[in-house]
Amino acid sequence: MNLRNLLAMTFLISSSYSVIAQQRVVHADTFVPSEAPISASRMFMVGGKEQTSVAKNILGDAIYKRIDQSVLARLFSRKFDCVAMLTEQINEAESYAAKRENEAALPLFSKDREGMLREAAAHRGYAAYTKELSSALLPYVIKVRVALQGTGQFYLHWQGNRLVISYGALGSGDSSPEDVFLVIFVERAIAAIEVTSVTAQ
Repeated sequence: MNLRNLLAMTFLISSSYSVIAQQRVVHADTFVPSEAPISASRMFMVGGKEQTSVAKNILGDAIYKRIDQSVLARLFSRKFDCVAMLTEQINEAESYAAKRENEAALPLFSKDREGMLREAAAHRGYAAYTKELSSALLPYVIKVRVALQGTGQFYLHWQGNRLVISYGALGSGDSSPEDVFLVIFVERAIAAIEVTSVTAQ
């Protein structure tokens, strides 16, 4: 994966609490269920000294751990609605698919029509996949070590039961790496985690 693609990925950190999705979700011409991305609606950053301390204590030396509702309540002063998360994921995918289908119909994009329709089909596939998921998503707390930048973006996707976390940023590269704690709601148990990080000067 090249830096340009990494920095164009789906998830943009906007605060110490939530993650906001850009429009494109599937960064491939074909949607593969075993490589499904994790929507921004299902990912949250732990913020605040007390909450960060709780996350550290829960994990200990581990990088990730499945948690229950009592732990979620200690990390966030809010409730989580998995049905709403999945609905947002479906809407994001279908909205982007419709956008690309409409653009592909325009004479201006005749040369790019085939690629646009492949993108649309991939997002339709992602939406259909999401509709089949159980709303009983599994919450995990995860520790990633990255040099956070204001332009920083996370992108999470599966490789089988391994979760790949990519982080990219445009910046000076002078920031020191730090532990960042994420809570994500996933559809399958995590067997391993891989983290990659790139900063463009």
